[in-house]
Amino acid sequence: MTLPSFALKYGYNEMKKLVLTLFTSGGPMDGFDVAQRLRDEHRVEASIRAVQMALMRYWRQGLLHRERREGRYVYMLSEKGGRRLLWLKGIGTQSEG
Repeated sequence: MTLPSFALKYGYNEMKKLVLTLFTSGGPMDGFDVAQRLRDEHRVEASIRAVQMALMRYWRQGLLHRERREGRYVYMLSEKGGRRLLWLKGIGTQSEG
């Protein structure tokens, strides 16, 4: 499996945690919205393509719901994604303590 460069820089689970956290506020987003918020809120530079591929992967894993709106996929956090986010945050807490 090839990871996007932004995932390699931050670690696969760390990037997943950042992306899933974005969906806890602000409602449904497409890849452009996610990339912009990663830049603005976390200073993470990621190409639109890398973000779109990550979102598709998280959707396939059941962590996000998606629907097509105006020619774009819009993603929302799923219940499974919410549980995974809690688990990922727990890992961070354990490793910091």
